[in-house]
Amino acid sequence: MIRTPIVLVLACVLGCASLLAAQQPSFRASVDLIAVDTQVVSTDGDPIADLGPDDFIVTVDGERRRVVSADLHQYAIGAARQGAAPTGDEPFVSVGAPRIFIVAVDATSFYPGAAAPAMEAAQAFVASLPRQDYVGLYTYPDGPQIVPTLERVPVRQGLATIVGSRMPFSGQFNLRPSEVVDITAMAGERPGSLSGRAVAALQGVPIAEYDPVRAVQYRECPDDAECATRIVSEARAFALHLEAQAQRSLGGLAHLLRVVEGLPGRKYIVLITGGVLVSDRPGGRPDVGQLATTMGQTAARSNAVLYTVHIDGSFSGLYSAAGRRTGETERGRDRGMVGDWLDRFSATAGGARFHVPVGAGEFAFERVLRETSAMYLLGVEASDEDRDGRPRQLKVRLARSAPKDASVRHRQWVVVDDRP
Repeated sequence: MIRTPIVLVLACVLGCASLLAAQQPSFRASVDLIAVDTQVVSTDGDPIADLGPDDFIVTVDGERRRVVSADLHQYAIGAARQGAAPTGDEPFVSVGAPRIFIVAVDATSFYPGAAAPAMEAAQAFVASLPRQDYVGLYTYPDGPQIVPTLERVPVRQGLATIVGSRMPFSGQFNLRPSEVVDITAMAGERPGSLSGRAVAALQGVPIAEYDPVRAVQYRECPDDAECATRIVSEARAFALHLEAQAQRSLGGLAHLLRVVEGLPGRKYIVLITGGVLVSDRPGGRPDVGQLATTMGQTAARSNAVLYTVHIDGSFSGLYSAAGRRTGETERGRDRGMVGDWLDRFSATAGGARFHVPVGAGEFAFERVLRETSAMYLLGVEASDEDRDGRPRQLKVRLARSAPKDASVRHRQWVVVDDRP
């Protein structure tokens, strides 16, 4: 398959911009409004389709704003939950305009060959999208890239060629991700500070429980008094390896968010990844800083919603020699570090992360289809201060009158351009 540079995604504008622009949702009110697109779903992922303006509470930078309208746009017949009998006060409903779906695959998060089952499930997802929706493919850092198109076959063929490019780290001491984080955090502590190790020592805690280096030494080389230095060196090298992988993963995704800003209409990015490991404690590595917030603001400018299908391969190592020596608490922490950042960022970008512990993730793709089958376009009253082009924190929640089991999906940042 011919690989198309992702910058050519903008070529879609020439072919589909007029169609998308002509069919974009419009407000029925004449006042100056901020458009806030929101999805409200049940615990099963089915859209809740009987809400009105009074059911939503919206704040911008902490200030409550009046919700003038709540127009429901549906994309699949029968996907939304049926509400009460018609009363004449139901929300305005229209058939949604064509959308753009981009299937993004983080190839560097999968070992060679490990991505195949998920790619098969992704092909079925692409085939299930409504005919009027455009779909593209973005594989990073390398792999097939397809400009958004109404054709499904090229995208499915591209998915079939993705095999994964993750490189393993070869070490002597079988370090777990949580041990890398703890050792690098310990190594970065200021000399003379009352660290967690010192506090634990004063309390009489066994040394292996508060000093991660000693814990690894006790497990891997108890008779070698000199191996502690090598353990720290290996942890630092492993951290560099993980940081390079995280930079490739998140850098590729950030680039995609910037590129799709030029495309018109509502955009969904469906990210397929084996996970991105990020430290869960201050001073630990790998550390990506405030990248979740920065990328969430980029998603707001791009008018893009991101769903993550997280294919968790950590269970495959449970029966290895290292896996058998790892307790459930440690395994749980390792899994959390691989998925927690994606969880936060997906929510910030208006979507969700669906964790796939085993299998190809068919249920996760089906959930994305259900959740995206309807959305509310809220017309929110704006203030003069909003229109400065800066990202502002956005919060949407349901009033007490709304269903109690509902989840609200919305981007957590909004950017309002200056008045023309």
